[in-house]
Amino acid sequence: MRMTSHLFGGVWCASSSTHALRRTVIDRPCGDPLIRYAVDNSFYVDDCLSSVTSSSLAKIIIRELPQTLSLGGFKLTKFVDND
Repeated sequence: MRMTSHLFGGVWCASSSTHALRRTVIDRPCGDPLIRYAVDNSFYVDDCLSSVTSSSLAKIIIRELPQTLSLGGFKLTKFVDND
């Protein structure tokens, strides 16, 4: 017998989602290194917790991160900022 899908909540779930996010950026590189940095360093499972030094950098993340990850089938929602 072999499993053909991942069960939500399994111990491997965080590892699988992190791999899929990072693989999306590797397979479909975008022009801004900030997006690659956000994917590699700011995600915990399905939450992106990113901190940047200016509102212009935040706007780049809010605009380009969903576009880049949508190419891998991901849909980002619920953006919050404190500016």
